[in-house]
Amino acid sequence: MVRSKEWKYILTGVNEEGLFNEKEDPYEMHNLAGSEEHREVLNRMRGYMTDWMDRVGDGHERPPGAPIDDK
Repeated sequence: MVRSKEWKYILTGVNEEGLFNEKEDPYEMHNLAGSEEHREVLNRMRGYMTDWMDRVGDGHERPPGAPIDDK
């Protein structure tokens, strides 16, 4: 999970995504991960998640659409 002031992004153990607007939806009732309107936010949060996973050496499958690093 990664958060910003307004957004929360979750990547589950089966590689499902959750994107929630914490200001407008504090109870996380509406997953916006599939919303075309929020695609830019989703991609930004995916990037934060991928960066964090790389920093801590997390071997979990990368978020959908994340670049693959073949180092």
